[in-house]
Amino acid sequence: QTITNGDDLKRELAGIRDYGFALNRGEYRETGLAVAVPLLSLTGVAVAAISVPASQDEVDPDSDLVKTLVQLGRSISLQLGYGEALSDHAL
Repeated sequence: QTITNGDDLKRELAGIRDYGFALNRGEYRETGLAVAVPLLSLTGVAVAAISVPASQDEVDPDSDLVKTLVQLGRSISLQLGYGEALSDHAL
């Protein structure tokens, strides 16, 4: 399942940035499925991530696991200061 084409990888990375999560669909190990979200710093740089194992149904972007993990990642990122720099510019 590993992405080996540069254009496909660019599309995948753009989707991760747009949607705020990444799906491991067995790229490393066929049965090793997971969902991950970034934790963003004040400047929007990913400083850490949370990754959890998932079932085949849970790697669906509309699954409860993905939605919950994205919310958790956003909440922690806000606690790390992400978004404050944007609101400062609005003043």
